[in-house]
Amino acid sequence: MSNNASYNSSARRPDPILAFLGSESSRRVLGQLLADSGQMSAAQQAQADRNTLNTRLQRLRAQPRPDSISNARPSHQPNTPSMSRGVDLSRSPAEVPRTRPCPFIPSYLVGSAYAKKLAAKFPELKQPPPTFLGRHFRPSQDDADTGDIKVNPIPTYWDENDKHVGLEVSSDGLELRHVGSKEQRENDTSSIRANCPIPKEVGLYYYEVSISHSKAKENKIGVGFVTSKTSLNKPPGWEAGSYGYHGDDGSKFSGSLHGGPYHSKFSAGDTIGCGINFYTKEVFFTKNGVYIGPAFQNVSGDLYPGIGIQHPSDGLRANFGAMPFTFDIDSMVERQRSKIQTHVRNTPFDTLHPSQSESQFLQELVMQALENDGYIETARAFAAAIRKEEQALAAGIDGTDSKMTTEDDEETVNRQTVRYAVLTGDIDQAEKMMRLYYPALLDANKDILFRLQCQRFIEMVRLNTGMRNRIEKRLAKDKLREAQRIETDQTKLNPTPHEESDDEEISLDRAEFGAPQDNLDLQESEFATLEYGRKLDELYRDDTRPEVSAALKEIWSTMAYQNPLTETKFDHLFSRRARMEIAEEVNSAVLSHLGKSSRTALDTAYASTAVLLDEISGEVSGAAFVTVEDAFRMIANESQYPE
Repeated sequence: MSNNASYNSSARRPDPILAFLGSESSRRVLGQLLADSGQMSAAQQAQADRNTLNTRLQRLRAQPRPDSISNARPSHQPNTPSMSRGVDLSRSPAEVPRTRPCPFIPSYLVGSAYAKKLAAKFPELKQPPPTFLGRHFRPSQDDADTGDIKVNPIPTYWDENDKHVGLEVSSDGLELRHVGSKEQRENDTSSIRANCPIPKEVGLYYYEVSISHSKAKENKIGVGFVTSKTSLNKPPGWEAGSYGYHGDDGSKFSGSLHGGPYHSKFSAGDTIGCGINFYTKEVFFTKNGVYIGPAFQNVSGDLYPGIGIQHPSDGLRANFGAMPFTFDIDSMVERQRSKIQTHVRNTPFDTLHPSQSESQFLQELVMQALENDGYIETARAFAAAIRKEEQALAAGIDGTDSKMTTEDDEETVNRQTVRYAVLTGDIDQAEKMMRLYYPALLDANKDILFRLQCQRFIEMVRLNTGMRNRIEKRLAKDKLREAQRIETDQTKLNPTPHEESDDEEISLDRAEFGAPQDNLDLQESEFATLEYGRKLDELYRDDTRPEVSAALKEIWSTMAYQNPLTETKFDHLFSRRARMEIAEEVNSAVLSHLGKSSRTALDTAYASTAVLLDEISGEVSGAAFVTVEDAFRMIANESQYPE
């Protein structure tokens, strides 16, 4: 079983906490608790409820936590290399050799549009801090649950099923050795292709091979790129559409048996890098970390990394990016990216929007965005600043005056009120205001109502955690004072009456620090949270949408933790960003309810640009080297360091 398959089997283990919280038995427990209330006095019932709640919470926290399953990582098999190598994303786990490692992204692609698409396909991909030694992503699930996002994989190992006889491939798919064959003639070359063609949307692709050993006088090894139709008994470059750099004479070959001069020979101990730039349509090579230069121009077609070896005992090992490269390919890619960004920056604005000046167009975009999000005071200040600037520059001299006004009306104020309530965690107030200002909205938009209800549960858990933390701090302080008192008592052999009085005061303080009322308030708050969660379960019992069931289980799982706010797996629930996202969803729902566009022109421009870049990144263009985020960074840099 592959690493990915092994992980998925563990990820599907039943979660005891979530299973209980979402089960019928949990409802029966609370139901029985409520049913028995008629047989007790109010005080007895309150105490029984608190005792039951405490018991349940203690049992929940004593069980294995959900993250011991969901955050599991596949352990390496005994023969698996310790460093992640790569896996063919297009294959099923059963087809992948046992030691084939997880997918990764080479360092030179980190931050690219391609890497972002892969991260979207694998939501749990982690990006380590940037280092010169390289970076790579590692997913925690296989390709079965990655959604509809189309991402073509990059070559990451030699395909043992796509090679000529005479070649032996190591278990990790990286090392090649010529072992010879009875079927092979003396001058035949044994070649092999990588596991998949290079996707053009990467913009630039690079790999290296290190010649590990050679007993022949002439090292007849060819490295480069081939097509799916290139014969596997010929080295790269001898057939049309393939490109190669040969070690026996240092020549370059492209669709011909006769090569041209290129560079020096290479042999055992040398590391040769092979790269292709889809923007410039060039194939280039490096030797021992030094850039040799472009070898071929006007390169096209679907290409694979390819290697040809002729002499027995010749061998090499490839590095597709899981390990640091000898050549600093990261800097080369960054220079290419900078050139394209400069070209974008120098594009004339008047060809895009001829009816307005650049400043007028941008001012309207910003003003609309501020009004749309309900930032009234900011919009007022922005409009006032524009008018002041125009007056200072003698506005009107070119026949144009600023007509910008703020949408300072009751509807905007109402939206701002609702937004503020969500951002401060006051979901009760937010729902109250929405039902007051927009009576039919929540009944018509069940998704927004459900989101608010889940957020109310989260805010209740947040409140409980804060109360618990305060109690624990008081207890810690009380223990410290108790320890100090004991230490003082040990030094006293004959305490005076005055000192005994002090001890009594400390004891009284300790009694106060026990804070029984605080404990009582916490128990009541936690019980109210459980009761509200039960009501949500009842309300959505018949809802068959998987996202609803998943959301309920997730918010319930926070109850199993002493301090869920410190658990990284719940960052998306308790962070300020979570409130902001819900506030944006509510604001968009209100705008749609009022018959207005829920997206500003700035939002539309951003989304359209991102989609356009994605569509043309697979073509031979510079789109693969540019992201929308790059544009924002350029704007920020120009604002910080104006010319």
